[in-house]
Amino acid sequence: MSNDSIYPQVKPPLPYEEQLQLLKSRGLIVNDEIAALNILKRISYYRLTAYTLTFKQQDIFTSGTTFETIYRHYEFDSKLRNIVMEIIEHVDKFRPADRNFELQNRTLFAIIFNMKYLILFVYWDLLKIGTHC
Repeated sequence: MSNDSIYPQVKPPLPYEEQLQLLKSRGLIVNDEIAALNILKRISYYRLTAYTLTFKQQDIFTSGTTFETIYRHYEFDSKLRNIVMEIIEHVDKFRPADRNFELQNRTLFAIIFNMKYLILFVYWDLLKIGTHC
């Protein structure tokens, strides 16, 4: 069995200008092409396209979707992840090192678990608000 049959064919990467043109051909509005190209160079097309999924229907962007809106969602998610990691690190410092404090560990886990879902609900609400901007 050859390697070709095991692994799917990988598309060659497009130049940044063609990546931006592909997004535009699918209905994305780009107000500042130079800024958009710089963003694509910095964070990559594939990372950014994960944030486009809620703005597409059958691979076409919904009317009025802008590159700037998608980038704001990316920035928001990045900042939120940093805040969550900071909170987890802060809470983790207070976790008892002694395994005999099982009750405390369970309580700490419950706090972190509930915080995670609270943050996710807040994040979801903010995303819904952001789509109306």
